[in-house]
Amino acid sequence: MDVRCHHKATVVTHPDFKNQELNLLEPSLDRVVINPEFGSLLTAVGDAAVAFQPLVVASSVTQLWQLDSSHLLQSTGATNKCVDAYEAENGATVHLWDCSATNVNQLWTYDSTTKQLRHKTHIGYCLDIGSPTGEVPHLWTCLPTTHADVKNQVFVF
Repeated sequence: MDVRCHHKATVVTHPDFKNQELNLLEPSLDRVVINPEFGSLLTAVGDAAVAFQPLVVASSVTQLWQLDSSHLLQSTGATNKCVDAYEAENGATVHLWDCSATNVNQLWTYDSTTKQLRHKTHIGYCLDIGSPTGEVPHLWTCLPTTHADVKNQVFVF
């Protein structure tokens, strides 16, 4: 099995080893998106906005997300709403919008090495907490891991 392949494995069966089983984590399970530097969770605020709220806030369905195989970052708490960024520039708005696999503004990938949520269409831009309080998350140029402000873009998913 090549562990470098995200959520993929090649399994070869052998008739002499029928009791072997391999289980992989389902990539679309509900998860939280947390910024460990500031202890904040990505939260759906109503049906239009996203914000980061302190970890001390009781976790609720509005803080659960799925990054599915079509690269949509979908809220579990807001019906059919996905994280959307429609401009490729520093400070660009990140909000919720009706999910659509054909909407290129909603495509994200999680880089497990840098721990950044990277926009797949706006190449070189990442989700950024925006401030230590996280009220206005936005897009920002993806920072190298050696940059002092990369902490604004590091998320455990």
